[in-house]
Amino acid sequence: MTDMTEQQSSAATRPNVILLMADQLRADALGYAGNPVVQTPNLDRLARSGAVFENTFVQTPVCMASRASIFTGRYPRSIRVPSMGVLPPTETTLAEELHRTGYATGLFGKLHFTPMGYTTRTLGHDYETNDASPFLAAAGIDSVATRAAAEDPMKRNYGFDVNKGVGDHTWGHYLDWLQEVAPEHVQDHVAENWGLGRAGVHYGDSPPATRLFQPTVTDFFDSHMPAEVHPSSWMVQEALAFARANGDRPWFAHVSFVDPHHPFNAAVPYNRLYRPEDMPVPDEIDRDACFPPGLPEGVANRIRRYAEPGPEFWQWARANYYGMVSHIDWCVGRLLDGLEAMGQLDSTLIVFTADHGEYVGDHRLLYKGSLHFDGIMHVPFVVAWGDRLRRGRRVRSMVQQIDIYPTVLSLLDLPIHSGVQGKDLSSVLRGGPEVGYDRVTCELDQLPDPQYVPAHTIRSQEWKLSYLPVARTGMLFNLLDDPGERRNLYFEPGCANVREEMLKDLLQHLYETKDPLPIRLSQA
Repeated sequence: MTDMTEQQSSAATRPNVILLMADQLRADALGYAGNPVVQTPNLDRLARSGAVFENTFVQTPVCMASRASIFTGRYPRSIRVPSMGVLPPTETTLAEELHRTGYATGLFGKLHFTPMGYTTRTLGHDYETNDASPFLAAAGIDSVATRAAAEDPMKRNYGFDVNKGVGDHTWGHYLDWLQEVAPEHVQDHVAENWGLGRAGVHYGDSPPATRLFQPTVTDFFDSHMPAEVHPSSWMVQEALAFARANGDRPWFAHVSFVDPHHPFNAAVPYNRLYRPEDMPVPDEIDRDACFPPGLPEGVANRIRRYAEPGPEFWQWARANYYGMVSHIDWCVGRLLDGLEAMGQLDSTLIVFTADHGEYVGDHRLLYKGSLHFDGIMHVPFVVAWGDRLRRGRRVRSMVQQIDIYPTVLSLLDLPIHSGVQGKDLSSVLRGGPEVGYDRVTCELDQLPDPQYVPAHTIRSQEWKLSYLPVARTGMLFNLLDDPGERRNLYFEPGCANVREEMLKDLLQHLYETKDPLPIRLSQA
């Protein structure tokens, strides 16, 4: 292993790194992706200055496992976070790798390697806790090894030495700041974001919260939060302060927006940027032709529930979702302009992605779940680094989010450890031929919410198969003939051969992607 002093000395010549992430952002909800409605000039600028991987797919459609896979380059099964849970501190994160080589590492926004609900209800506070220690025993992974890892100075807080983490329920760091700069908006924020005991505000209390479309949903709000004091703006402000404070050494900043995850509550004035009446109405769905028979009741109930709302419901949802996206874009613009003013923009390696997508009306559904349509599987992925990488490239090969980790390490000339399961895409970014997968996969395990049931999906450029083992049912779509995934061919006799081959491919994938660690050292 390279001597630590040598690694830290060589870090002085390495670039700064930013991992920009949005939560629940579809790949097609961006201007550079061809969306004719949503305005994202700053992300379009980032895309022009770098490379766009047009066909990037998540390993799981929920937050925790997806984020953990991105930060480790490993499949959810390998890191023992199949949906939600706790990322074992024995895993090696991207932040830890960079911290060990001399980078200053800072978290600004949502990390979500530990459970937020448990933090608020059981630990009794609202600060995102990225020290794994309080969760180990309850999660059943308390051991000498995990406790030692959690206490290791290099691994503590998953490798971040500056922690301004917030999340859907854990807004503590942000609220401390908001209380200082705009105390009149504290109640606005917490009322629209699942409430907060210490602020004395229950979720949805009105005033100040203004709910819409009750009782169809509980989390559509006409927001009272100004964009300038919104959490997304605060994250960028903190990240820029971190960059200025570390001008004499390379730094890694994870800027992770909680939007456009629900609640649907675009900040002012972005809640008026798009008129609902200008939004397209989702197409009607023949549910018998699209959804498989025998779905578990929780999934079936969600489908039935959203069959009822009229067109104005879906138009408002899309307009508000786009408003949240455009606010994120504005924040990204502030970040890029701030780096440029510091003279650090061209020397900073910037990666932009999302942890998963959002239905937002596709198939008359909301949020995400066990039905792995492309709206929740397909996410943005952009890489830019001044003149060091080929500008304006569009990569059409299918890639996966576990590829981010090895690609970043390779671009920084850092070794990739043997447990990494993603592909190194750095040669593509440097102008080489496209690299990717013939098949990509997505998986989900059981969750307490009955709308989430186990599901495994395998996708090629032509076909997509999903299998729900609890119900022993599935979906099969011909993506060339049916890109909108409307006609389920899983039970069609004429597609039986395709179904069986795809199921075998899925089984082969499960075998080939088992955890490669520990490495077998001998026959006996």
